[in-house]
Amino acid sequence: MNSNESKPTGQTTPTVDAELLKLLCCPETHQDLTPAAPTILEKLNSAIAAGTLKSRNGKSVSEKIEGGLIRADGKFLYPIRYNIPIMLVDESIPLGGS
Repeated sequence: MNSNESKPTGQTTPTVDAELLKLLCCPETHQDLTPAAPTILEKLNSAIAAGTLKSRNGKSVSEKIEGGLIRADGKFLYPIRYNIPIMLVDESIPLGGS
């Protein structure tokens, strides 16, 4: 047995288990959710670094977003932090979708 545990060194975008994703929906509209693309996360994290990103409740977002789930209409992202989807309407992040 090897005493060295295999730990990822370069964390990638957190993923939500496919079975869990089937069960999750937007708590406000009950729309389906899909994982956010890395390009969207990069854009949001740039806005966080610039101090310009606000959550739906109007509070500034200061913690980097590791991943996210986007509502089917593309209007809001529910952030994933510490591999846990934050499914609170007030904590969602407006995306300006159609």
